[in-house]
Amino acid sequence: METRTKQVQGEASQAKAARTKDERQRIEASLRITKGPVFKKVFGDRPDLCRRLVEVVLGMEVAEVKIVQTERELSLAKEQRWRGGRIDLYVVDSEGNAYDVEMQASRHDNEWLRARHYQALMDATFLQRGGRVEDLPSSVVIFICDFDPFYMDLRFYDCYTMCLQTGEIVPDRRRSVYLSATASGGDVSESLDAFLRYVSGDDVRGDPFVDEVRDMVHCCLEDEGWLEDFMTWDEYYENEVRQGAKRAFDEGRKQGYADGERQGYADGERQGKLDALADLVRDGTLDPEVAAARVGMSVEEMRRLAESGGDNGRAAWRDRREVTFA
Repeated sequence: METRTKQVQGEASQAKAARTKDERQRIEASLRITKGPVFKKVFGDRPDLCRRLVEVVLGMEVAEVKIVQTERELSLAKEQRWRGGRIDLYVVDSEGNAYDVEMQASRHDNEWLRARHYQALMDATFLQRGGRVEDLPSSVVIFICDFDPFYMDLRFYDCYTMCLQTGEIVPDRRRSVYLSATASGGDVSESLDAFLRYVSGDDVRGDPFVDEVRDMVHCCLEDEGWLEDFMTWDEYYENEVRQGAKRAFDEGRKQGYADGERQGYADGERQGKLDALADLVRDGTLDPEVAAARVGMSVEEMRRLAESGGDNGRAAWRDRREVTFA
């Protein structure tokens, strides 16, 4: 066993030594806190840092952290037909309060429904059979978003259950918090402001919490085993992003072709009507005033269209967006 451990350590050292300076810089640049493996590595390995994260977000003191789990599986039953869930960072303090912290780098427009789902799963795991609902602890779901989930340019959205008739918060001990690293509005603490700017990619310096998070991210470079797994994940993730972008582009191109075809038919029909009216004016069958009124153009424009035989008129009207026929 000892021989095998030394062999693994030796292979890791060789892999580390083999990396060029440029390669290490590229890897370091890719270690963003918004990436799932990095987020879970940094806070999953440091319960004290995890506690400070929750305190910075919520702006209050949190009791000593007793449980920190990453990729925590939660389910309502053993039967596979019931959907469970896997949460990024599951935290329980010494007073029994539970926190689910999710890092969201991409928009799904269903974050609030996911918060409801995760909260229901957490509630189901708090009580044993026969337990009292009065024993349910406080639970908070936190989404750290690299976008604005509610499109209101606020950095902090604090959500509780509220009674519409009384305007009072229902004391069900549930809370959902959504952070936006890309928004600029709303008052937040200096430390939370620094952390959100760091999440968005800014080079934030001087904030003790952010400085420690950055140091932990840098320390990831020293864990060769984890780094190999991360590089595999990152390559897969980037490929999925590229494939998703390509699918979206192809769909958009198909839609563009369809829209262009419809517009082409509409333009052709419109031009055909213009040419027909111009022919009637040119051979004296229809007065130019009547023809012009039918397409919403001036009499002079209709005369020029008729005199040009349609060619110059088509060029003049090519960019006209709308013609209404009476």
